[in-house]
Amino acid sequence: MIRCLTSRRALLARAAATAAALNGSLLAAACAGQQQSQSQSSLAVRFDQPVELSFWHTQTQAIAQALQTMVDRFNQTNGKRITVSAQYQGSYAQLFEKNMAALNAGTPADLSVANDSEVAEYMRGGAVVDLEPYVKDAAVGLAKDSLDDIFPGYLAGLRYAQYGNKLLAFPFTKSLVVMYINDEVLQRANVKAVPKTWDDFAAAIQQASRGDAAFIVGPELGGGGVAGDPTRSRTYGWANYPSASTINAWAYSRGGTMLMPDSKQVRFTEPPYLESFQLTEEAFRRGYAYNPPRQPGTDYDFVSNHYAFIHQSSTSRPFLRKVMQDNGRQAMPWRITNIPQKDPSKPATVLYGANIAIFKTTPLKQAAAWEFIKWFTARDQDVEWSMSSSYMPIRRSSADHPKLKAYWDEQDPQGRQAFEVSQYARPEPNVRGAQDIRPIIQNALQAVMEGKKTSRAALEDAAREANQVLQQAGA
Repeated sequence: MIRCLTSRRALLARAAATAAALNGSLLAAACAGQQQSQSQSSLAVRFDQPVELSFWHTQTQAIAQALQTMVDRFNQTNGKRITVSAQYQGSYAQLFEKNMAALNAGTPADLSVANDSEVAEYMRGGAVVDLEPYVKDAAVGLAKDSLDDIFPGYLAGLRYAQYGNKLLAFPFTKSLVVMYINDEVLQRANVKAVPKTWDDFAAAIQQASRGDAAFIVGPELGGGGVAGDPTRSRTYGWANYPSASTINAWAYSRGGTMLMPDSKQVRFTEPPYLESFQLTEEAFRRGYAYNPPRQPGTDYDFVSNHYAFIHQSSTSRPFLRKVMQDNGRQAMPWRITNIPQKDPSKPATVLYGANIAIFKTTPLKQAAAWEFIKWFTARDQDVEWSMSSSYMPIRRSSADHPKLKAYWDEQDPQGRQAFEVSQYARPEPNVRGAQDIRPIIQNALQAVMEGKKTSRAALEDAAREANQVLQQAGA
């Protein structure tokens, strides 16, 4: 997830001032000479000339190669002379800056990766294509059964109430907050069952927390502790670090939401957030939880039995597995399930991750970009992308695909476990300003974990600051 940028508000101010004029000029130039269908009910165009598309993304290493492989295959097989050029643009923060600069310069990419709230910022001047007409178009859209196959939550966060409920992006790299369970620690502590409620979770982390340095695995994994750092010399029930998405997942699991219905104020001081913080405050005060080193340290601590539970992204699976393989711990028993719930009959967690948005350029390029998105998110490609990237499949039917079933059975059983939680995942708010609220709530939890503020005081301070952000963003 991206962090708040010091240049963000300046970039947004410049974009808001120029994007509307830019959008008009782009469309005027775009329409000249384009061969568009005469049918008023169709967005189909004639692909009677080569069309090249720039696709800006953030993937690196093996996942970048997997993406390039898929892009190459689309280029070779689409039959419409469409060529997509996948172009790495750095981190999410760097990509955001580059997109804002390109929009201001009148030279946007054709497609770009974007987090939900970033799309809202790009849309200030109307620079993003509404995909709803493409999705529903009789000639180029998705059949009803294909659209229904996509988990509703994956599309819900991409419809923007601030912009007439338009569908402004399509799912690309989706994850969800899940609970990782170290069964070895639970067995050692005689915790009989995985906790399904928050009360059960509080009891389980207390039982699993023990000053048992002998149980920490191997010196290569930090076993026996580290001099001067008592957190490295014992097993804890809960590893917990500040993450805005995880905090929102806790609130969702307690029946809460982040924003008031009008999206102008946060609900940080209400019970779903307050109870989440109070559980954290108590766990840290009593020594049942600690703040682990961030990845890869979090993964090493899980594999070396420093903790029993952690709530984090479903895409952590390959990183954990690599640490296990590198240290001869492949047989370690572990699994994934949903985070604890206030009412297990009404489960919820957070869905997050990036999407693909199409910037307004020309009708031909926009139609070509939609062809790529439609191809990339079809079932076979959805399965391939999930297997190569560890992101969640966005289609229900993908779980029944023979290739994915075999992959989960043989290499990634925890992937199937995470997928089973997908049906309960809900998107985070996509309003303008939501991205800048993330560090505010994270810092509030950090202060509670360090004993610098009580839960109530931290959340009251965070609510005041977040409400100011929403007011300034025009939410």
